[in-house]
Amino acid sequence: MQAATVSPWVLIVTSAAVGALLSSLVTVINAYFERRSRRRELLFKEALLLAHNDNDVKMQIAMKTGESAAFPNPIYSAERYLGWLEELFASGKLPADARRMFEEGKRKIGEQRAREQNRGI
Repeated sequence: MQAATVSPWVLIVTSAAVGALLSSLVTVINAYFERRSRRRELLFKEALLLAHNDNDVKMQIAMKTGESAAFPNPIYSAERYLGWLEELFASGKLPADARRMFEEGKRKIGEQRAREQNRGI
């Protein structure tokens, strides 16, 4: 029985093709993880910005109304906003707790406006 011989060129070309295929696969996987990491970083950055803006708005309201207000550390608000942004990004909709919070805020603003109108402000 005689062993089959393979041309060295076939081995070289096959090895190069397998190397290129593996290299492309590693590049695609790396790009996926890089995009996921960048998206997470962007969501976290925006959550922190929203938390700081939230405190700024509360401070302005407190100054205009003359009422005292407590300002939580923005990192706690950022955690909430990050969860909301992740849910919004994943499903395209805000979670139920976010909707309840916004509805409650709209209700309070409506009540405040009604009080101001009754007082003639």
